[in-house]
Amino acid sequence: MFLFLSVGLAEASICTEEILEINQSVKEFELLQQKKDVAAVLNLFTWPINTEGNTFVSYKLNQFGEYETEYHLYDKPGVRFNLLSFEILTTEDAPAGQCLVNVREVRRYAVEDQGVEDEVIHTQLLLAKQTDALRPQETWRNGQWKIEKYLAKSDSRDKRKFSGWGL
Repeated sequence: MFLFLSVGLAEASICTEEILEINQSVKEFELLQQKKDVAAVLNLFTWPINTEGNTFVSYKLNQFGEYETEYHLYDKPGVRFNLLSFEILTTEDAPAGQCLVNVREVRRYAVEDQGVEDEVIHTQLLLAKQTDALRPQETWRNGQWKIEKYLAKSDSRDKRKFSGWGL
């Protein structure tokens, strides 16, 4: 008598399969933060960027009567820091095919009349992969990873889109 056992291999999640692309998206975000390139940083997020209570983007008429975009992210209290370094700690599966990336950031804040203060912040980036069915109104390249939320891990109850900046 022969007994055949079938051992099923667990199907790898999209977060495992695409870890290199996900990590590259996170690195791009953090490096752009170091440069304080607001337009490029915000372009990495899913829309809407200018959500209620967050005025990162405004428009004004220039001398030629054309609208120009102004970005105000790093001018806001709590976001006035220099990102010294970052480290990707872990990547986890999240609902709806999203991935949650845990990041350790070292930020330097200028403290009024006290010089500088370094602080270690643990943040999370919730990434979603663009598909035509997910967000057909957006003009991403299909298959591109975008940041759905930038979260402060210290306050797990705060799920606002930009709570990683304290906003």
